[in-house]
Amino acid sequence: MVSLLFTSVWANEAFDWSMLHQSVKETAEFRVHRLRSVNPSIPESAYRKAAAGSVASGVESVEGYQAKIGWGVGVFDIPIEHLFGSINEELSHVGKTPISYTEIVKGEPCTDRRQVLMILPLPILRDRWWITEQQTNPNIRHLSKGMVAELSWIHVPTPPKGVISEQTESKIKNLVQVKFTQGSWFFVRLSATHTLAEYHSWVEPAGNIPAGPASRFASRSIEKTFAEMDSYAKGQVQSLCQYSWK
Repeated sequence: MVSLLFTSVWANEAFDWSMLHQSVKETAEFRVHRLRSVNPSIPESAYRKAAAGSVASGVESVEGYQAKIGWGVGVFDIPIEHLFGSINEELSHVGKTPISYTEIVKGEPCTDRRQVLMILPLPILRDRWWITEQQTNPNIRHLSKGMVAELSWIHVPTPPKGVISEQTESKIKNLVQVKFTQGSWFFVRLSATHTLAEYHSWVEPAGNIPAGPASRFASRSIEKTFAEMDSYAKGQVQSLCQYSWK
């Protein structure tokens, strides 16, 4: 998943800081069950900014890598069940995000470990494409009794023969494959109506886009990523993806 320029602006009301802080502390024990071994270290100041109604964002270096992690944290006034389901609906995000094409090349919509191909159009530069495995981490929802949830993705560098159809091969043959990408959405239930969201994306874009500047640019776009997911989730009465929360 890559996030670039959107047109929306984040505008949510403040949430009680003491309640948010307590929820983060109470769910800290479940973070060891997250799927990626590399996750950003989000400072308390970012959580305070999120409680005030803004999206806090930044970048974090990873030793041995030029590409940096872009991260963001904010509070959605949406129940965790509905928000998590909506964010798993990547096929419906086309036209609402910069992604111009999305196809599930292995598995079924909403399912754990489905593999998803995406195309990102870029001005001037050649468009990018990639395949990720989308992991819904049912274990963390079960262990936390629905207090936290995670959607994580990991790059599939060399998909098995036959996974990509001939028609899709024709779409991507002149594009640049992203060298590496991984990230996640991590959610904490704050109340029946509010959810804390932590997002991060770690991308090596390949081609003529240096990893360092690309990481900084992606970080600046994170607020718009939050705003688009907020708009999308609120635009549907019930999310298409339904999950177990016990």
